[in-house]
Amino acid sequence: MLASDSSWSNIASISATLPGGFSSLWVNQEKTRIGNQLRRSDADNRAIGGTLNLNSLWSKLGTFSISYNDDRRYNSHYYTADYYQNVYSGPFGSLGLRAGIQRYNNGDSSANTGKYIALDLSLPLGNWFSAGMTHQNGYTMANLSARKQFDEGTIRTVGANLSRAISGDTGDDKTLSGGRMHSSTLVTPAER
Repeated sequence: MLASDSSWSNIASISATLPGGFSSLWVNQEKTRIGNQLRRSDADNRAIGGTLNLNSLWSKLGTFSISYNDDRRYNSHYYTADYYQNVYSGPFGSLGLRAGIQRYNNGDSSANTGKYIALDLSLPLGNWFSAGMTHQNGYTMANLSARKQFDEGTIRTVGANLSRAISGDTGDDKTLSGGRMHSSTLVTPAER
């Protein structure tokens, strides 16, 4: 991207899938400098990651993903490891188990570790539900999320999420939070 106020942005991405569908690797980099007209922020990020498709070894296994994100603008680093296992798939929808760990530090602060486990339920007709637990900063949260997608209309996705601390010392963190709604408009070729 180039703009008349001297703003510019460069995003590069490379990905590769190894033979047999067993694994994939990816690398992303973004550099953005913003002038005085655009409502965006400068960015200097790079990320690398990979996925192992363990299903190719045994059909009852899932996928394991790892990634590293380096935000050089804010001197933040994120390491993430995630495992996803499909538990059920049938005419009534699908159920998956997701578990992971993330280690991160922002600026000069000490590193924090967060862990999570969740069950994701996808239902026919664009419905999705997730329930899980996260543990970070010394306390455990119960999380619920739901989303409904629509094929027509101005509002395409409506969702909500709710998180509640259930154990540990939350300090200044809020013990109850959540809620969101997304809308998007799709212009069909006939409307142009």
